[in-house]
Amino acid sequence: MNWAFLAPWMIGGLFFIALPTIIHLISRKKARPVDFAAIAFVLQSQKKTARSMRLKELLLLLLRTLWVLLLAMAFLQPVLKEAQRHTQERAEPKIIVLVLDQSASMQAVVGSTSRFNTAIETAREEIASSDPDVQWGLVGCGMPSRLSRVKPTFERDKILQALESLKVSHGRGRLPVCIDAAQQILTEKKGNTVKKIWVLSDMAKHAFEGAVAPASGQIQIHFDKIDEAQLSNWFIEHVEVSRHQIGEKPKTHMKVEVAQHGLTKASDTALDVFHNETNLARQTVRFLADVKQVSKELNLPHQEQDPQAELKNDTWRLSLGDDALKSDNSVSLPSQTLRPLRILLVDGAPQSIPFRDEVYYLANALEQKKQRGGQLVVQVVLPEDVTPTHLAQAQVVYLCNVQKLSRDVSQALLQFVQTGGGLFISMGDQIDVQWANQALKNLLPGHLRGVKTHQLLDDQEKSMGLGLARFDAHHPLFEGMVDSVEKEQIVGLTRVQTHTLMLLEPDASEHRDILAHFTDDTPAMVEKQVGEGRVIFWASTIDRDWSDMAIRPGFVPLMNQIVLYLTGQLANPRAWLHDVGEAHLLLPPRGVTQLKIKGPQGKMFMAKQEEGKWVGEHFSSRVQAGQTQTQLFFHRTFNPGLYEVSLKRPGGDFRIYPTEAFSVKVPAGESNLTLVDSVSLEAAVPLGAQFFTEIQREAQTPLWRYFLLLACLIFGLEAWVLKKWFTRKR
Repeated sequence: MNWAFLAPWMIGGLFFIALPTIIHLISRKKARPVDFAAIAFVLQSQKKTARSMRLKELLLLLLRTLWVLLLAMAFLQPVLKEAQRHTQERAEPKIIVLVLDQSASMQAVVGSTSRFNTAIETAREEIASSDPDVQWGLVGCGMPSRLSRVKPTFERDKILQALESLKVSHGRGRLPVCIDAAQQILTEKKGNTVKKIWVLSDMAKHAFEGAVAPASGQIQIHFDKIDEAQLSNWFIEHVEVSRHQIGEKPKTHMKVEVAQHGLTKASDTALDVFHNETNLARQTVRFLADVKQVSKELNLPHQEQDPQAELKNDTWRLSLGDDALKSDNSVSLPSQTLRPLRILLVDGAPQSIPFRDEVYYLANALEQKKQRGGQLVVQVVLPEDVTPTHLAQAQVVYLCNVQKLSRDVSQALLQFVQTGGGLFISMGDQIDVQWANQALKNLLPGHLRGVKTHQLLDDQEKSMGLGLARFDAHHPLFEGMVDSVEKEQIVGLTRVQTHTLMLLEPDASEHRDILAHFTDDTPAMVEKQVGEGRVIFWASTIDRDWSDMAIRPGFVPLMNQIVLYLTGQLANPRAWLHDVGEAHLLLPPRGVTQLKIKGPQGKMFMAKQEEGKWVGEHFSSRVQAGQTQTQLFFHRTFNPGLYEVSLKRPGGDFRIYPTEAFSVKVPAGESNLTLVDSVSLEAAVPLGAQFFTEIQREAQTPLWRYFLLLACLIFGLEAWVLKKWFTRKR
C-alpha cells in the first residue's frame, strides 16, 4: 500500500501553509507600557486571562494552517494504491501453465528491450526460482493455427528449453484460444491439486477477442502485464496502387492510409517511398492528438520492363519513421500489381474506312478504359495470319465475323480455351455456317441454324428491330450494370436494336447459359464452359452492320466486363496485399505444371500438378460450384514482406512472373497497443475460475474528496471558535 499524487505539479501549494503564521506574526502589536494608576487593578485581572487568550490564538492559527494544508492536499489529488490481488486468500498452486503472448504487438520496444524478450526473462526467473514440487507447462500464444504446447513437468530444463525456443510472431494472437488450450492441458491432470494459468502479455485489447470455455476444476488465472509503459504507435494501414496516364508518361498512383493510436500531442513522421533501393519520394505525415488517420496520395514515375529483358521482381517499399513498434512501419509491394491483359482481335471483315471495319468499335472500347485487372494490350490480326503463337501469348481471343481458320489454328484455339483461355465469338455476313459447325463444334454453344432478319420472324408488327431483354441480372458479367429499378434491364443497353441475327439450334443436351435474349425470346448472348475456359457467343455483329449495340452507352463497359470475366477476374477477384496468416489465391496460367514461391526470408515453397490436381505442402486447391477452373491457395504467409512467384511449363525452366508476386503486412489490429478494458478482460476468464490480474494490482482509491471534506469541517470549526470567542468577549 502506498501513496501517489495525480497532480504533483500542484506541490507548490504547500508553501501556502506558512501564510496563516506569517499573517499572525505581522498582525501582532507590541504594546507600549504606560503607567496609569486607574487601570492597575485591570492589569492584574488581564494577566490572569492572558494565558487563555494565547491558547485561543494558537488554536485559531493551527486551524487555519490545517485548513490551508488540507486544501493544498485536495488540489494534489492524492490516491491510495493497494495490491488488490493479495487481499484475497488463495491456495498455492502445484501445477502452473504459462501462457506467453507471441503476437506481433509484443515486438514493441520499451527502453532498449522488446516486451517479448522482457516476458521471456520474467518467465525464466519465475520458473527457475519456483518450488521443486511445482509442475510447469507452457502454451506459446502465437497465431491460433500455430500454438506451441508443453505438458506440465517437473523437469525445469525441459520447460526452459521450450521457453527459449519460442519466437515472437508477426500475426494476431488470441488469448482466449490460448487460455482454452491451457485449460485442456490442466484437465488432463487429475486430482484436487490447485491449478493455475499464468498469462504473461502486453495486455493489449486486440488480443482478447473471443470467448473461453467454463473452468474445469479448481483453476486460478493470473494476468500479468509486462510493464506499465503507455505506448503510442503509428503504422501503414492500407495501400492502393493504380496506374494512370498523366501527360505523355504513365504514372503510378499510390493512396496510402497512415493511422495512429495513443498519441497525446501533435507529432510528425516521414513517409518514404522506395522503388527497389531508390528513394523516389518523401512526405511529412502530421498527426494531431485527436486525428486517428491521415491519407496521402502520390504520383510516381512508372518504369515499364523491357519485354525482351529477363523478368525480375521490382519492389515498392513504403516506410515510416521509427516508433515503439517498428514492424508495422514498413510495407513492401510488387511494382507489377497491375497485370497486363493481352487481347487478340481476329478481324474477319477488314475495311479501308476505319469506322466500317469489323473491330473498329471493339478495339476503341477496349483501349479507352483502364482495367481494374491491369493494362490492356490489344492486337488485331486477320484470320489468315493467326498462328498458334498468337493464341499462346493471349488471354482473351475475339473471333469477329471470321469465315474460316486453318486446321492447326482451330485445334490450338480449342486447346487454348480448354486450358483456361477466354473466347468471344460474334457473327456476321462472312460466317461459313457449315465450317463453323464442324471446326468449332466443341466451342460453340450449339449448332448454327442460319441467318435471320426480324422481318422473317413470326412477329411481323416490329419495324424498329429486336431489342435486348431478360438479362441474367445475377451473372458476374453484368456486375454494376443492372438497373436499380428495372432489375432485368442493363443500363445503357435497353435501346439496342438488332435487325439481323444468327439462330442457334435448340439442343437440350448442350450445357449452356443464356445471359440475354432478344425481345422475341431468341438467345442473344450465350455462355459455354469448355474445360477450364469460357466461351461467350453473341448472335449478331460486333460492329453496326446487323446491330447498333456498338454505339450504345453500355457497349464500352460491357466489353470491358467481358474481358474481366473471361480472364476469371470477376468470378475470382484477387488481393495482392494480405495480413499475416491470410491465404493468397493463385491462378496459374494455362500450361503451367509447377509453381514455386520464395518468401521474404528466402525459403522456397513448391507445388505441382499430379493427375490434374495441384499438390504441395502449405498449398490447397478447390473447384467452385458451377466452375471447372481450379483455385490454388497458398497458406504459409507468416512473415511480412514480398513473396516472389516462379512458374514452370513442361520441358522448360522456372521463370519469375512479377505479375503473380504478392505482399504480406502486419495486421492493423496488432498496431493498437491500447490496454484492455475490464469488460474484455473478465470475458477472457473461464467461468468458475479464480481471477487475479497485475493490472488491478495497484487499485487507486481517490482521497482528495476526503481532504476537501476535512477542509470544509476545519473551516466550519474555525467559524464556530470565533463565534464563541467574540460572544464571551461581549
